[in-house]
Amino acid sequence: MRITVTPLGKTPADLAALQVRWAALEVEADTRFFRGSSYLFCNAVARFDNAMLVAVQENADGLGKDLAPYDLALGLFNRIPGGATLHETGRPAWDSLFVEHNGFLVRRGCGRVVRPALKAILAHGRVRLSGICPQTLDAARGLGFVQISAARFAPAIDIAQLHGPFVDTISANTRAQIRRSMRGIGNGLAIHRAHSVDQAQSDFAKLVDLHQASWQARGKPGAFADPAIVAFHAELIARAVPRHEVEVLRIASPTREIGYLYNFISNQRVMAYQSGFATAIDQHDKPGLTCHSMAIELHAAEGRHIYDFLAGDSQYKRSLAPSGGETMVWATLYPWHSPAGAVAALKHLVKKALKR
Repeated sequence: MRITVTPLGKTPADLAALQVRWAALEVEADTRFFRGSSYLFCNAVARFDNAMLVAVQENADGLGKDLAPYDLALGLFNRIPGGATLHETGRPAWDSLFVEHNGFLVRRGCGRVVRPALKAILAHGRVRLSGICPQTLDAARGLGFVQISAARFAPAIDIAQLHGPFVDTISANTRAQIRRSMRGIGNGLAIHRAHSVDQAQSDFAKLVDLHQASWQARGKPGAFADPAIVAFHAELIARAVPRHEVEVLRIASPTREIGYLYNFISNQRVMAYQSGFATAIDQHDKPGLTCHSMAIELHAAEGRHIYDFLAGDSQYKRSLAPSGGETMVWATLYPWHSPAGAVAALKHLVKKALKR
């Protein structure tokens, strides 16, 4: 096994070559969307301007011949002051994309290599690990001081286990709200998936309008306030819709548009990334619950396994997914005995003492 940490060239050709290599490993990995090539290499030239590649390789010489080494794990890091950050840029504007289910891209059955890969990048300073899964956090422990800044639960539904209508599995109160909302909308309520890139772009633009109007009415900028972020998603849709890794769903009746859902799909897992809903017309009108419940039914019928609401605490998530899910962590790994690590550890101990 060989581990390398290599500065990455900044030209489109450098990133294009790495994308080919990444896609080859992706076929052999139990990846989730945020560490896959469609997402990671979207607008990569603009985002990863000071990147390092961490690669874990092994020689494939079982027949006694010297064959080219093959990848066991890959991680793309961008340099930040004093260290590096995994699959993020270190710049708030770009990192508002909010990576989740993060970690190295790892060949199936090779999870053991994550720990030495983290140790290799840790030699270059602190390592910021955003939205990582529990396995990556476990690998980081013991390598240095791990400072956890946030732990966010991502509610999820095991839709592969459904043996009837989804609404029959949730609380009576939520079930009643959804059915009352659907009755109020009237006949002809249906869910439509955009099957072409052009249609997906058109529906996404309507989603953005609804999303922004809702958030700005509450005095918040909304997820799509930055034109660069909107452009990122436009490119992502163009790349990933033909690969069936991104979908835009439209939920509407013959007389009214109820809302739009923008989802990522990886390994039979549907990740509800963003949405835009029509304004409720009365207290019984529940566009969000209505749209998500119909999307869950759609994906259950198509044989998907998990409907993942991603990180964040919201009432509608708790109502639709009251039990299942996964906790993701935002953390920084400091080298032992580094000045920054010592300060972080001291602050942690003081905070614990004050809590006592």
